[in-house]
Amino acid sequence: LDDGILRFRKNGAQCRTVTAIPENREASVEITGNKNLVSGINKIEIIVTSQDKSKTKKYVINVKS
Repeated sequence: LDDGILRFRKNGAQCRTVTAIPENREASVEITGNKNLVSGINKIEIIVTSQDKSKTKKYVINVKS
């Protein structure tokens, strides 16, 4: 959870979704605000939970679309 890498890819002129893949495949990821991005600033929250559910880490990114 501490050494995650966030990758963002914009395809073409517009980005419609943001996805996240955990470094540890056994961890779970929950994303809110990542679909149907609108013109302007979009707040996206990513919560990564460890496999045993003992740790969580929250990432907040602002995407300008």
